[in-house]
Amino acid sequence: MKITQIRTRRAGDALLVAVDTDDGLTGLGESVCWAFPESVDATVQTFARYLVGKDPGKIEHHWHMMWRMGPFRGAVIASAVSVIDVALWDLLGQRLGVPVHTLLGGPFRQRIRLHKMIEGDDVEALAQAARSAADEGFTAVKFDPLGSAARDHSLPRLVDEAVARLTAIRDATRGAVDMIVEVHRALSPHQIPALVDALRPFRPLFIEDPIQIDTIDVQTGLIPLGVPLGLGERWQSLWEVREALSRHGPFVVRADVNMSGGISAGRKIAAIAEGHHAQVSWHNYLGPVSDAATLSVDAVIPNLLTHEHCPEMQALFGDSYVTDWKVDDGHMTVSSAPGLGVRVDFDKLPENIAFIGDELHDEVPLRGDGSVGFAL
Repeated sequence: MKITQIRTRRAGDALLVAVDTDDGLTGLGESVCWAFPESVDATVQTFARYLVGKDPGKIEHHWHMMWRMGPFRGAVIASAVSVIDVALWDLLGQRLGVPVHTLLGGPFRQRIRLHKMIEGDDVEALAQAARSAADEGFTAVKFDPLGSAARDHSLPRLVDEAVARLTAIRDATRGAVDMIVEVHRALSPHQIPALVDALRPFRPLFIEDPIQIDTIDVQTGLIPLGVPLGLGERWQSLWEVREALSRHGPFVVRADVNMSGGISAGRKIAAIAEGHHAQVSWHNYLGPVSDAATLSVDAVIPNLLTHEHCPEMQALFGDSYVTDWKVDDGHMTVSSAPGLGVRVDFDKLPENIAFIGDELHDEVPLRGDGSVGFAL
């Protein structure tokens, strides 16, 4: 089997990649670098010049060729490597007639615990969303406890608003759901101790990315504060994960399978985490192909905590896709379909999928004094 072409399909913020072979099979991947899909697209085309004509089954070999093709790194390169790696695993599974998770050692579990993303403009709306999630069978929810105006609040008000939101969710669900607190890298290190002290009595499952991601040592330096932290959704390689875990001990790894090297690297990242007694809850916030790739890794690793479930993101793809992954009572039933277990019809793909929907500069918040704040 040989790779005959690599096709890309841009649809607004979304970028899908199809790797075609001479026996009629097509493997799919999805970029999660939503900010720069055109840059990932261009990098995929560079990799295509190497890949066309090659045996798609040499996945590890191709991974290292792409990663080391030039002396550059970063989110765009990592995303392009990831999207092709995922497509090659999808191809191999289809070729052998087995799910990708079978190729990775077979399922460790039959159902994958989900945490549902919830939102609410105020405390009452957030509490209602949490109650609805619990009624649907979800045992964990993730939410922003700060609100959009938090950057201009005094520290006492910021903490009080976070406490009010966690209190409302705990009371609305009678403590039936784990709470994952998503701070979106919005705070500075000097603000974190007060927030952690206030939230500790609620026993959050973890607090995610409390500060900006520019340095690993400052991020991991917050771990001794004594509340589980989820770190790494913007990390781009297994080496960043190794460095972080080696510094301050266990935490919840939040790397993104589709950003940090694909399924090949995801399996290794999970193993590195396992060796440090750390659990994994991948960042997973976009469409159905990236979701299936993440679920394929989730199915086989022993240290999975939860899987991020964002049905509203997949709904943006309309009726262009079919998936064998099914939600049941707050869990995902492991697919038995060959490959990733998801197919996308490029001809039915909506023209403009808006994960963000605005110009990037419109997404960078300004503080009340006019200074530049922290973007997502």
